[in-house]
Amino acid sequence: GRFINFCLYLIGVKSDSIGTQEMNQDWIDLLACLLGDYDSYGVIRGGDDSERKSKMNAVFWLKDKYTAEKKDTFWLSKTPDEESRYEGAGCHRVCTWVLLTNKQTGEQYIHMNTHLDNASEEAANYGAEVITSKIDELRSLYGVPIVLSGDFNEFEGMPAYNTVAELLQETRLAAAKTETKTTYQGWGDVNTGKPIDFIFTDNDIPVSQYKVLDDTSNGYVSDHNGIMADISFAE
Repeated sequence: GRFINFCLYLIGVKSDSIGTQEMNQDWIDLLACLLGDYDSYGVIRGGDDSERKSKMNAVFWLKDKYTAEKKDTFWLSKTPDEESRYEGAGCHRVCTWVLLTNKQTGEQYIHMNTHLDNASEEAANYGAEVITSKIDELRSLYGVPIVLSGDFNEFEGMPAYNTVAELLQETRLAAAKTETKTTYQGWGDVNTGKPIDFIFTDNDIPVSQYKVLDDTSNGYVSDHNGIMADISFAE
């Protein structure tokens, strides 16, 4: 099989692909300069004060190793193909995905990256339903492994989490080497002992390691800890 490393946040790990959160255009421009080994794709969610400040869930991938064959973004609303928000949601929410092809082997996988709503549990739950519907569609179209990363703003066992867990396995629970720690830490002020950020993948895919990237020896870079998973796609 092929050994892949995924990271939800960018904390110095050279992953095959990376899902990022709350990136605006200034951050994308900066990281494009700092991360010369990566290409990226993201679409602003809209509904913010300005397009420049509007956030996105960009995906990064190693550009010498992969080609992005397909890429798209959909909104977590009742009109997913257009810029919109679910009624009652705190803001527009999106899910971005890329179909990556290994340039050497031809192997493919899809990396989906999202951020569920924090103001409305109903909106978060509906967003998870939109995502699982899209997963079914992408499986039918491409028949390749899927990785879903994101900030769910919910703990394990809550409705949005459960909706996704009916289709995919959470890598933290599937990994041979794993740990359960807080992911949202509020700049060091919060420690629930539970993650709200997750990486999911197909149920039949081995996961060798899951880790929370909580080394703050150089200071906090976010109000969340990053997470990573080592996944092996069987040939």
